[in-house]
Amino acid sequence: IEQNESLLAREREDFAQKISNLNSQIEESKALLANERADFEKKLSTLNAELAEKEGLLENERAEFAEKISSLNSQIEEKEALLASERAKLEQTTAALNAVIAEKEKQFESERIELYQKQTSLMNDIAEKEALLTNENANIAQRIAYLNAQIEEKDTLLSSQSEKINQLEEEVEAKKKKKKKKKVLCVDT
Repeated sequence: IEQNESLLAREREDFAQKISNLNSQIEESKALLANERADFEKKLSTLNAELAEKEGLLENERAEFAEKISSLNSQIEEKEALLASERAKLEQTTAALNAVIAEKEKQFESERIELYQKQTSLMNDIAEKEALLTNENANIAQRIAYLNAQIEEKDTLLSSQSEKINQLEEEVEAKKKKKKKKKVLCVDT
């Protein structure tokens, strides 16, 4: 009985040591997971802040482009109004003045082409910025999915370790019951 008790005590100490080691590992894993989760949340927060900042910048640029386009349209309308007024005056003058009108029209046409090209360029810039933002959104979504997958993997590992501890505790209980039965048998004998 004393030998059995001594063995049982030793096994109990071994199991206690194993359980203590596993608990330490679990605590360590939990701490690591908590740190990683905090890092991931920090990264996610940083990415969201960058996204918000870029969206803000794009919105400002869009507003600036809209203002420029509006200004260009106003200039075109103003120039068209001026040209119409000049044409009305020049029609009352001589053939020499008609030549001046033709020259002015040619100049205006060149300016209108230039303004149209600027407008087209601005629209292309807006489209390019929107495409870049869409691409960045996709990259951020990909990073978030990767971080979530890593968190799930850590959670699975933690769950597996918890199951091992439960199994060890069940084994200890089973051995305790066996030893008790052996003691009862020895006393009966």
